[in-house]
Amino acid sequence: MQNLILGFLLLFIGLSHSVASELTLPKLSSEQLNQLALKIEKNETAGQKNYLTYWSKNEPFPSFGIGHFIWLPHNSNLPFQQTFPAMLAYVKQYKPAPYWLENLHPLQMPWLNRKEFYKTFNDQKLTSLRTWLYQTKTKQAEFIYQQFLNNIQQKRTQLSSEQKKLFDKNFTKILQAKNGVYALVDYSNFKGLGFNAKEQYQGKGWGLFEVILAMDTALIKDQGILFSFIDSGKQRLQNRTELAPEGKNEQRWIPGWFNRLDSYSTENQN
Repeated sequence: MQNLILGFLLLFIGLSHSVASELTLPKLSSEQLNQLALKIEKNETAGQKNYLTYWSKNEPFPSFGIGHFIWLPHNSNLPFQQTFPAMLAYVKQYKPAPYWLENLHPLQMPWLNRKEFYKTFNDQKLTSLRTWLYQTKTKQAEFIYQQFLNNIQQKRTQLSSEQKKLFDKNFTKILQAKNGVYALVDYSNFKGLGFNAKEQYQGKGWGLFEVILAMDTALIKDQGILFSFIDSGKQRLQNRTELAPEGKNEQRWIPGWFNRLDSYSTENQN
């Protein structure tokens, strides 16, 4: 009997520790998800429907939806995480995708290259896909947020005790700030979570975790949590351009990146 009681006690302690070891993150209402969708959409597409299906001449893959979810070419060996298939699987539970996409088996990108993509830009496939993406913006935001919640908890387990303590402190303060959820989710969608060897230059990354862990404590006290987060993000991204391989000319993206970070400030939001 004593062994049984001891077993239950150890189980309870283990469960309590497990719960305590995770961050508590808020559940967003439909209205909050809609607002998040509009902000992310503005950042990624400038609010233009045509940019819901987009292939940058600087990228070897197209992007779709408000989050510019990546769909990689078949058999590609590119160092990027593909996100379009997972978004599609999530959102089509609520609204069926265009017929051609629902019946694409296997789910392989049907365009050979960017030239072919834009040659057929106004044909039935991409036109119907843009309509579907336009009609499901809030569900795409819900997918982004769900992925964010899951990935944050998973990535956090990779931190040391000291890193976890610092990350939790800064992350929680940002989360509680006005526009804090938007800032965290958008930056994660924009530049990833970090600590990813495939998304580093010379061993230095620019993801959300790296930005939060590098935040200046003095700036937090002096100008507030969001200012420190924005400042740290700008430093990480500036550092990225300086460490980038020659010829990539990433410096040209700095103005747009910095404008996006500035949108997290409460002074720039309604």
